[in-house]
Amino acid sequence: MRRILQCLDEKPEVEEALQNYKQVALETMVAQIAPTTTLTELATLMGFSHEWVRERLVKNPEYAKDLYKINRRYKIPRGVAVKFVKSIFEL
Repeated sequence: MRRILQCLDEKPEVEEALQNYKQVALETMVAQIAPTTTLTELATLMGFSHEWVRERLVKNPEYAKDLYKINRRYKIPRGVAVKFVKSIFEL
């Protein structure tokens, strides 16, 4: 489930502008991630539900090993959050 922006024109300058927009949007999102964040904060930033983010982070062993679990809540380090956001919104 990825958000995809598609270019209707086949003009290369329009396609390049769309790629630049995607890159800037991704960099802006990554810049807003705190040093440690919660699932809800990350989900709000990405525009998805916290359950959707939790399923993908907790069930994926690549990310799950680096999460901090405090009682029933998860804290996500910045490095893991950045890697996760980039994998979802890859260009």
